[in-house]
Amino acid sequence: MTENAVLLDRSGIRLTIPLMAVKTVRVSGAKQRTAEIVLTSGSAEADAAAYAIRSSSAAAVTAFARAVNSAIPERDEAERCFDGAVLVKTSASPPVVKERRWSPRERAVGGVLAGVFVLGLVLPGLRRDGELMKVWVAAFAAFLAGCAVAHGTGNALVVWWILRRRGITVVGTYVDFEYGSTDDSPGTRVYAFTDVTGAAHEFRGDGRIVSRDPDQIEITYDPARPERAIGRKGPWVKTLHLLAWLFLGVPVTIATAAYLLIYFSAALFGA
Repeated sequence: MTENAVLLDRSGIRLTIPLMAVKTVRVSGAKQRTAEIVLTSGSAEADAAAYAIRSSSAAAVTAFARAVNSAIPERDEAERCFDGAVLVKTSASPPVVKERRWSPRERAVGGVLAGVFVLGLVLPGLRRDGELMKVWVAAFAAFLAGCAVAHGTGNALVVWWILRRRGITVVGTYVDFEYGSTDDSPGTRVYAFTDVTGAAHEFRGDGRIVSRDPDQIEITYDPARPERAIGRKGPWVKTLHLLAWLFLGVPVTIATAAYLLIYFSAALFGA
């Protein structure tokens, strides 16, 4: 919201709604998590245009409605009957790149990998084996790629198995769109859902649409760790995940572990 307008960004489109075009903002929904921006209408008989905004926080919705309603300027009779929809402008949303922060777990993994890299240099260095050190440095990028593939495919299988056994499926509602770090990045849709305790969470991704409504998808989450969630998809997607683990994840995991064992054996005991 600016001084004279309300800005709505949705799916790459920005709507600029002047405050002069807004009749009122009302809070609706069973849990008061939807704000409806109702525009002025050209006649008493015509239905006024409205834009709905959903949020996982009822308090945020209420605060937004109160702020806009208090900023709506006074109007005379002619302005009250003006069709506010003609003042709404549509444009492309400016890209918003959110700062990427490492989680404590990611920092720990990075520290372990850094330690492995240093150890892989120190051991052959003590034996003054420069050729082996060159091999370690040259192949470390491939080793990291193997670790990433092994972790990604293995983690996806573990999450799928956990959610299959104890996951709870709920409806997630579209609330935001996050642009990628580059122009070629497709961006990510953000959905809000509520767990069994009533706490609100966000899910980034996609899933099966509910009742043909593109703003609602099915989300399955772990009640013990609600941040562990996936969008429900068709059986063919699950089959592809399983095949990726069998024919990519397993071989890469074995190859990565074998390389680590062979290298450190050579670094400790010589070729």
